[in-house]
Amino acid sequence: MIIVAHETTGFDLVGHEEMGNELRLFVPEFLEFRKKCKAQRLDIPFLFHCGETLDVGDKVDGNLFDAVLLNSKRIGHGYAIARHPLLMEIFKEKKIAIETCPISNEVLGLTSVIAGHHLPILLANDVPCTINSDNATFYKWVFSSVSQHWMLTNLRSSLSHDFYQAMIGSESMSLQGWKQLIKWSLEHSCMNPEELASVTAEWTKRWKEFCQWIVDEYGPRFEEWEPRPGRH
Repeated sequence: MIIVAHETTGFDLVGHEEMGNELRLFVPEFLEFRKKCKAQRLDIPFLFHCGETLDVGDKVDGNLFDAVLLNSKRIGHGYAIARHPLLMEIFKEKKIAIETCPISNEVLGLTSVIAGHHLPILLANDVPCTINSDNATFYKWVFSSVSQHWMLTNLRSSLSHDFYQAMIGSESMSLQGWKQLIKWSLEHSCMNPEELASVTAEWTKRWKEFCQWIVDEYGPRFEEWEPRPGRH
C-alpha cells in the first residue's frame, strides 16, 4: 500500500450502516492500515461515518462505540449519540468531534424539523461538533418559503444552507454558539500546525471585524428599544 501523504487527510467508510456493514467487521483491515501508516511514518486519522440511525441499542448504534475504540478523530453524522449520555462524555474527554449534517438528516428522515436535530443537544452538552453539508453534490435541495416544502433545484446544497437552517431552526442558537462551532471546526480539522495557526489568525481577525460591524450597524437601532410587555 502506497499513500500520498499530502493528498490524503483521513480515512472513512461510507455506506448504508443498516445493511449490515458495521465497523467491527473490518477491524483486521483497520489495524493493518494503522500498521502500514506507522511503517511509512504517516498520520492518517480515521474519520468514520457512523451512528446515522434512529435505532437504539442495535449493531448500527454500536458503530459509535467501535469508532471510539478505533480512535476516530471525527465522526460523520453521529446522529444517535444524543441518546447516549455516557458516549457524549467520552467524546468530550477524547476530543472527538461530531460532523453534523442538518439538511441531509432532514432529507433522509432522521428529523422532520431542525428544532428536533441533535446539534442543539450537542452544543448544550459541550460536545465538540461542526456543521457540514454531507454530500453537497448529491443533495440538490432547498426549502421553499412559498410552498413550505423541500424542492429539487439545479443548485448544489452548499454549507451556507446548512448554517442558515441551524440558525433559524433553534432559538437557543446564539452568536457565542456560532463562535464555538467555528473554533471546533478549526481545532478538529486535518490541517497541519502551520496551516492551523495561519487560518486561526485570519479567522480571529475577521471575527472581530464581523462583531464590530454588528455593533456599528445594529447598535444605534436599540438605543431607544424597549421589550414588549409580557416578554422576558
